[in-house]
Amino acid sequence: MQSQPLPPLTQRLPMLDAARGLALVAMIIFHGSWNLDNFGFTDLGVVTKPGWAWFAKGIAGSFLMLSGLSLVLADAAGHSNQQKLQRIGKIAAAAALVSIGTYIVFPRSFVYFGILHHLALASLLALPLLRTHWSINMAIAMLVVGLDMFVSFQFADTRWLAWTGLATTPPFTNDYVPLMPWFAVFLCGIPLGRQILKRKWIQAPLAKQPSLAKPLVFMGRHSLIIYLLHQPILFGAAYGVYQLIQP
Repeated sequence: MQSQPLPPLTQRLPMLDAARGLALVAMIIFHGSWNLDNFGFTDLGVVTKPGWAWFAKGIAGSFLMLSGLSLVLADAAGHSNQQKLQRIGKIAAAAALVSIGTYIVFPRSFVYFGILHHLALASLLALPLLRTHWSINMAIAMLVVGLDMFVSFQFADTRWLAWTGLATTPPFTNDYVPLMPWFAVFLCGIPLGRQILKRKWIQAPLAKQPSLAKPLVFMGRHSLIIYLLHQPILFGAAYGVYQLIQP
């Protein structure tokens, strides 16, 4: 069941870039705090305290919903399937770099399916759903959540299958954003994107240039490269200080 055709998007929406930039700032704060705990500079409890876990989930959810929304807007802006696939390929390549880099530094807890892995797969799976009726997207989202709540298999407790979200005890990793239930969040971004396209009164404020948030807009427009670089820089700086102060 297809939705009614939507008007094309003829302008960029800087406020959405700013929202993505704000999510990046939150992620930088989280990773910076994790680094401080990891090297013993602080005892913030980033790994152990529930508040930090919810903070991390909020960051992941923000990225996923914004990405689902942005995929709809890219479609409305006239991006071809080839352009979308090229973008997905870049995200997948970045995800591979994260896996390789974390395997070198943390071989026992490397990132085998983190936020970038999820974004690449979710974007690919969502391509046929960009123009379907919102009820179909929501039905699939509910199915994804239901499977996560009620279905699990011990044979999925491996790095090769835990990405599905069906594992009973997924292998330990420093970043884990499995397909289920998180794909549901991505799918929720699709009808939101369609509402932005349909309703000019929503689109108008999003199209404004936020003068006080220009750094966030810049970060949002270069989110992939900032994501790739920020943690190596922060981790390297923390490691350097740690080495200097060791007796």
